[in-house]
Amino acid sequence: MSAAPVPVRVRDIAADHAEGLRRVHELAAEGTRRRHLLNTAGLSVSDRREQQQQIDRVDRERGLLEITVRGNGVPAAWVDVARRLGFSQQPWTPGQILPPPPPATPRRGDRHRVVSDTHLLADMAAVAAVREHLLAHHQIRVDPNSPAEDQFRRNMHTLWQRAVVTATALGMSTGQRERISATATAGFDQRLSVYRDLSLDDLDTLWHAYTGAAFGDTARRRLTKTPARDPTDATFPAPTDWLERARARLSSPLAADIAAAVATAVTDPDQGTERERDHDPVADQFADHQAATESGPDP
Repeated sequence: MSAAPVPVRVRDIAADHAEGLRRVHELAAEGTRRRHLLNTAGLSVSDRREQQQQIDRVDRERGLLEITVRGNGVPAAWVDVARRLGFSQQPWTPGQILPPPPPATPRRGDRHRVVSDTHLLADMAAVAAVREHLLAHHQIRVDPNSPAEDQFRRNMHTLWQRAVVTATALGMSTGQRERISATATAGFDQRLSVYRDLSLDDLDTLWHAYTGAAFGDTARRRLTKTPARDPTDATFPAPTDWLERARARLSSPLAADIAAAVATAVTDPDQGTERERDHDPVADQFADHQAATESGPDP
């Protein structure tokens, strides 16, 4: 099962999806530009009224377009990226990275939910650790108490808590829980190796996909329907444990190549059974991605 698939770029998705996202970005950027004009000193009352009408028109058009593209199968997370970058006046290119859409929600009581949540925790930790490394390298200070940072931590905690509660409800043995954690850990270095080659903008895009309030809403709603249990389990690493593991791998001598690459990643990245398998299916995808990127430059 692929719990945390590899992110893709705009050039790799269907042409109609790419065009829809480009248009969402364009309208979001136009809305921001018009809002700036609205605040320009010296505008007459009639000019301000006209500008506000244009802003309302652009916002309505973008809102309807977002509904349409999502209805055509474009993941909401991709629409969020296009809108956010447009609002912030950042460029939109074929090389723009897109976060992987969330995995399909497993059936209620399905043990695969535990596997999915655990793999997502590992991926969140890898993204966060490499992003921290790049921010530190560029001497960019981030407020640890900002709404986005706080929401990221809350989302990690919610996924971890749901994994523990679901495993307990299913009566999973210690051995089963340990195997789930082990398979998530097995692909950790491969995840870090892929993320180390991304730019700070790309890492920020992937990180922001994990900071939305809606990201953990479904998990929180399910938790409220589950009988209260002690949300602790030594066999499932807590969010802080995953983060520390990722940071340790980035700073360890065995991962010196990862740390070195992270410190210089400043350019465009364009240049079977009920038992868990012994390999991490997510890690396999990361390994395939590495082999492809190492075979030569992008066309």
